[in-house]
Amino acid sequence: EIDLRSEVKLESSPLGEDIVFKHLICSAYDEFIYRDPPEDIRELMEMFAEESNYPIYYHCYGGADRTEMVTFMLGAILGLDDKTLLHEYEQTLIAALNPDMRRSRWGELFHRFVEAMDRPEFGEGELSERSLVFLQKRVGLSEETIQKIRSNLLEV
Repeated sequence: EIDLRSEVKLESSPLGEDIVFKHLICSAYDEFIYRDPPEDIRELMEMFAEESNYPIYYHCYGGADRTEMVTFMLGAILGLDDKTLLHEYEQTLIAALNPDMRRSRWGELFHRFVEAMDRPEFGEGELSERSLVFLQKRVGLSEETIQKIRSNLLEV
């Protein structure tokens, strides 16, 4: 279990004593790109590269924002096209605690993420391609780690 919340600090998993528990605070949107230390994001993503960690249950407070940032990056690693990534990300509106508030905030917040990813250091391709560049160049994920994540998620 990977707990992404900053609001709650647990020492172990409520799912049971036999569950490996990791508390890795994560941000969302442009804060994920610029505020979170790359080492924290690398540690988080490397959890998905280790086959013995599966199955992995990761969550934040509401199942959106931080959780979906991680899901978005995993989708980019899997090679999902932008249309699919954006559609999946939009589905977090359904999980929102207050859907009306989410609809009004989502566009603004997600736009900040897209702007953050639209910087020259992340290249010029699709958002999914720029996300991979972000993970490699800023976070420091190796191609080998990315391939391990891909393999684990696809069960290749």
